Amino acid sequence: MNRNKMDPPGFNKNTWFSFSLLIFAVLSLSYLTNGFWGNPPEREVEEEKFIVDLGLTVSAYGQVNNIPPPVLEKIFDLKQESDSAKNLSAFALSQDQLVKSTRVELAQYIEEHSKNPTRFTIHFMVYLIFMAYLFFLMYHSQVSPAKQKLMYLAAIVIFGFGFNANPSPMGPVRDTIALFSNPDDIIHPRLFAILTFLVFVVVANKFICSWVCQLGVLQDLIFRINKAGKGRKVIFSQFKLPFFFTNTIRVAFFIIISAFSTIWAFNLVKWIDPFNVFNPSVISLFGGIFIGLILLASLFVYRPWCHLFCPFGLLSWLLEKFSIFKIKVDYQTCTACNSCSEACPSNVMEAILKGKKTVPDCFSCGTCISECPTDSVTFGKGRRHKLPPGFFTLEN
Repeated sequence: MNRNKMDPPGFNKNTWFSFSLLIFAVLSLSYLTNGFWGNPPEREVEEEKFIVDLGLTVSAYGQVNNIPPPVLEKIFDLKQESDSAKNLSAFALSQDQLVKSTRVELAQYIEEHSKNPTRFTIHFMVYLIFMAYLFFLMYHSQVSPAKQKLMYLAAIVIFGFGFNANPSPMGPVRDTIALFSNPDDIIHPRLFAILTFLVFVVVANKFICSWVCQLGVLQDLIFRINKAGKGRKVIFSQFKLPFFFTNTIRVAFFIIISAFSTIWAFNLVKWIDPFNVFNPSVISLFGGIFIGLILLASLFVYRPWCHLFCPFGLLSWLLEKFSIFKIKVDYQTCTACNSCSEACPSNVMEAILKGKKTVPDCFSCGTCISECPTDSVTFGKGRRHKLPPGFFTLEN
């Protein structure tokens, strides 16, 4: 008997097996490697309830709230050691002002001292080397489908298992939003990380998301597990969500998490952060359900977290139009066969090819380049070529 006839319509056991094996490997290997760098669990400063009694001395205030002496020095502007014996009432700070100042200075201290400098330096250098290599491949149109998957696996191993969930492109945005209820709450290392990631976006179109974001490449690889080869569908076919729909949800989500942070001082993303798939020991029940849905949806929709929720994805999309290197089409050799837009996992290549004003997120995955039969699609420098009049019937 033909075994395929025993399966439900569109069902493919190999796809489900590959998907399950990948998720199991990610969770188990992340759990085993998570403590490699020896970083202690991060202290959630924005959620702490500090004990404030104006009758306490500065030293006692630090002891009951586990605040290091260098932080106390900044909070109270201590000039000499004897000042730590003064009561809190001796300083011109109300309870609210004291709590606010404590949160800001303690968060700054933790950010600067809890990170492993060796890990940070190595991670940054590996980022640069990995992206430089992919930039070389993209620029010379050498990203084949097989090499594409291999690089995704390499990125998961290096930046997922090797460096775990943090840092990630999403983390600095999430943490800065969580501490953005007051202008003084901007934590400089986090702001520096955001600006560094955005510089990568401007230099090479969304390369940071495309190739070194742990969650991004995991979603991409899952999508291509279901896409690879004819007949490898999993119950439902893959489909491309309209950009207006996805971006509307992403903007709304950004507004919601910002409101939760500024109005209620609640870090909403912390409870659903899908990057915790690389740090499974901290996943809550609700977070696990959300992460599971994101990964399952990745079989059918290209990068659902990136398109529907990611705050960094939204910020980087706004800067994509200024990218120095980007996907371009040479209309002198293009035959209007639409192979690139049909192969593109999202709607972005159709927008680029047909010269539409609004261009969705382009993750520079290189699929359009490898699928073009005339080598008209390239990853190059400068503005995109203007669509010749009458070349396509533009769709509004």
